[in-house]
Parts: sequence; structure tokens; C-alpha cells
Amino acid sequence: MKKIVLLFLVFLALPYKSSSQGYLRNDSVATHTSGITINEVSARSAIVDFNADGSTSTTTDRDEYIEIVNSSSEPIDISGWILGDNNYNYTIPSGTVLGPGNALVVFTNNADVSNFDPGPGNIVLSVPTTSFALANTNDAVGLKNSYGLYIEVYWGTGTLNSTFTSGATLVGSRVRLESWNEGQSQTRNPDYTGSWIQHPTISGVVNWSRNNPTRTLTNPKGSPGRYNYADIPLLVDFKFLNEVPNSFALYQNYPNPFNPITTIEFDIAKEADVKFEIFNLSGEKVVELINKRLSAGRYSVVVNLGDMPSGVYFYRLKAGEFIGVKKMILVK
Repeated sequence: MKKIVLLFLVFLALPYKSSSQGYLRNDSVATHTSGITINEVSARSAIVDFNADGSTSTTTDRDEYIEIVNSSSEPIDISGWILGDNNYNYTIPSGTVLGPGNALVVFTNNADVSNFDPGPGNIVLSVPTTSFALANTNDAVGLKNSYGLYIEVYWGTGTLNSTFTSGATLVGSRVRLESWNEGQSQTRNPDYTGSWIQHPTISGVVNWSRNNPTRTLTNPKGSPGRYNYADIPLLVDFKFLNEVPNSFALYQNYPNPFNPITTIEFDIAKEADVKFEIFNLSGEKVVELINKRLSAGRYSVVVNLGDMPSGVYFYRLKAGEFIGVKKMILVK
């Protein structure tokens, strides 16, 4: 039977569909799901050099950022969309197109991002004014598309400025973040769709600068432009293939060996809680790509391990009582 590829979230209501604009997603909303969402936020942090400019400061901080991701399987043009806080609105420049699984990292407060490496396929921008700066207390971040629909996260008693919200429509509800820990971002877990948590520590030394290895970060608690738990790019794609299998199965990735993108398919025979993870040769979890309940069907996951070293990796699927493990080889 010929496979017909469908987007995983095609069954959801699509009242604001646009091929160039995508949709907006918020935690409590299933009917306005999209490729575009706010995925990670870092407020004032004077102890972590997130933008790789070589300095931090308690008074002129430049290391706060907002990570926006495209969780769909299609490119989405977000040119002209508005990013706002409690004081200022920033218009995303013309020509800003996010590819599938890619992130836009927007540093605030006129940050120098010339040395920051956002990761393969990702985009980095800086708001060219000190009027847009995220405080640790009582602030908010909103993202609004060209139809006037917006999503919002806030902390304390923070609210978006009235110019941003005037005539606009909130998608779902405002999402409240917890109080900030110094040097720690807040992020969705899992990426794209999960609840907000304090970002876990990334073990070891990582480098997010273009002049590798001049600038390094040791055990940071944030990952601008990367997946939550490691210094690697976001999941590239996640699709539902129009087949209903008779049994659970995990298939060999292809190509294998790969560099750095590979595709993995698996079968879900009946609705189940599904967890899909990747481990290194030492058995340490590299990343958790899927952690959600899925309906019966065949699924395809496209993974980019562009920042990971060459070597043997294992991927594991847990679906109900089924557990499948296979080996794959990254060769650079």
C-alpha cells in the first residue's frame, strides 16, 4: 500500500490556518496548535554568558533571551510577527523563515550576538534597544502573528504592554512561569508541547560560540537554540504515517551510518503512552525526543545529531509494555 504522509497534528481543529503564517500554541490549548511556540525564556542573569560575548554584568546584562521554535514539518515565515514584553514591541525582520524543528533565539537588551552560534539551521537575532529587557520579577513575553493572535508567558504580576495587546486576541490562556533562579532559564519539557520547568543542568562543558573553543560554558542551566537536555539541535520532524500496524515495532534508522541526520520509524499497534530516547555508548541519556500518548499508527522521527561526537548511539522506544532498542552510528 502506498504510504500517505500526514502531519502528526492534522486531526486538530484549524480555525486560523495559513500556509505562510502557521499557528500559535499555548500550554492549555489543543485547538490552536502550530509550528510556532515560545519554548524557552531566560530573564536577567549576570552569571552565565549565554550570548558568548565574553562578559556578564549585574547592571548591563545582555544574556537574556527568548527561544521560539517551529514544531511542524513545514517551513513557516514569521516575518513581521511581534515579540513584546511589558515595555516594548519588537518586529521580527523580513525574510525570517523557520525550517522544520528549527529555533529562533532572540536576545534582548541590545545584546552582541556576533559570536553566538545558534546551532545548525537555527537563527539568532538581537533586539536593538535597551528598552526590551526581561526582569527577574514581574515581567511578561508575548508573540503575536499578523492576524493579531498572540500567546503569552508571564511571571510575578507581569503584563504585556498595552500597545501589544490592543485589538489582539489571546490564544488560550496566559501561562505563568515560576520565580527565577539566577542563571537558569525556564523551558518546556518536553520541547514544543510540555509544561514549563526550570531548565536542568547540562553536564560538562559546552560551547555556543563561533570561535570554538575560545568561549565555553560549564554545567549551564539553559540551552538557547538547542534541545533541553544537551547541546544538540532540536528534533527535526515528527510525522504520522497513514498505516495502522498489527503489532508494536521499532525499525532500524536510515541511513546508518549517518551524518548528522537520520530517520527512525516505529509502529504503535494501539493507543499507548510513548517515550522515545537516545543514549550514548556509556548508557547516558542524550535526549528525550518524545514523551506523550500516541494513537495507533506508524510514526516517523527525523533526528539531527549535528553537535554530537562521532560514535555509537542507542535509541529506545517504550510504548505501553513494549520496549525496543536499536543501535545507530554517527560518522562525521
